[in-house]
Amino acid sequence: GSNRAFLQEFKAIFIHLPNLLFADSFATNIESAGNLRVAETFQQATSPFVELRMKKESRGIDLKKTWTALSLTLCIALAASGAAVAAPKAESYDFYDTLRSINKRSMVYTVEDKPNLIFSPKIQQSQRKAYRKAIERSLAFWTKDVDLGEVNIFLWNPNDLRWAKSEYSRFFASWGYKADVLDADVVFYGGRNHCTGANLGSERFKRGTNEPTLVHNIRICVPGPRDESPSYWHVISHELTHVWQFSVMNLTQQKAPPLWLLEGMGYFYGMSLTGINQKNAVADIREHYNYFPIGNSGSKALVEKLRTNKISLEKILDTTASENAGFDSASTGNSYFFGSLVISHIVSKYGHDKFVEYYESFKQGTNYKENFLRIFGEDFGPFARSITPAVLKELGVSSRKR
Repeated sequence: GSNRAFLQEFKAIFIHLPNLLFADSFATNIESAGNLRVAETFQQATSPFVELRMKKESRGIDLKKTWTALSLTLCIALAASGAAVAAPKAESYDFYDTLRSINKRSMVYTVEDKPNLIFSPKIQQSQRKAYRKAIERSLAFWTKDVDLGEVNIFLWNPNDLRWAKSEYSRFFASWGYKADVLDADVVFYGGRNHCTGANLGSERFKRGTNEPTLVHNIRICVPGPRDESPSYWHVISHELTHVWQFSVMNLTQQKAPPLWLLEGMGYFYGMSLTGINQKNAVADIREHYNYFPIGNSGSKALVEKLRTNKISLEKILDTTASENAGFDSASTGNSYFFGSLVISHIVSKYGHDKFVEYYESFKQGTNYKENFLRIFGEDFGPFARSITPAVLKELGVSSRKR
């Protein structure tokens, strides 16, 4: 726990210690390999062996036995000095560690109710297996908290557009879904079609009947394997997070949380459940977030105002509250990026279960600041100000001294 940083430094030096120990300048080498406070601990622990080295007769000692004894001494030194050298217990935050913590937690759940999956012909078998696994794990993560009802997921490759339109019209006809909406999920460039989106529609009755129930219909455009980036993979769990949100609220839109919480939660849990565990995930996700401040003039100007204290993070989130914003591109974009980073800090500080309690508090009222104070016992304004430098950092922007 509190010794984590010390242990990392211990490991970094420990694996190089045979070379460091028998070098000409023990202290200089060990300090160059790690933190000074660790170097001091090592120097105290290994001083008897260093003194042996300084003597000519030490050249004939059994280095294997010496290294065994040294290892034991170092372990004892670590245990004895841990409380003294460890940094004081304090809140620590790392965006990617927070994503990984949720991903790790999701591994322990299993899903009983399988979703209804529809794959278009050109989606490869290896992809189908990976998508099925990701979907079931994400569903298992959310079904532990609430009954999600019926979940239908339509996955289609852009090269199957004709088939997809025909099958989509047939399967979703009961809810009046039109096949032309699939055109908005792809864009043609570089000589081929590329996926650009996904969509969720939640309904109150079963297909082909008037029987009341909660039904969630998701469509996801699936690219070829070479186009599957970690930020793309997040789309799966993003939409399934919305399934959980709407199930918790039972589609009571009058009590809808602010947009930053809805879309920010989809982004954060999407990246956590099916994004961070992909190849090159950290680099891809970082690039994704770093693009936001330069993606368009509006987001660039907004981030600059935040950096120079001309607008607060709290005020940015206020503009996405349900009474202040619709689903326009500006408020939605702000909700994805700022919302997900704020939620990451909340989850890091208070934990996933407490965050779930916060979301469910919107059943009683939609004022996110009042709910925040009631659930966490902390005013939102100071909290938002305290995390602003870290939010800017994740967006690739250095914050000015505040």
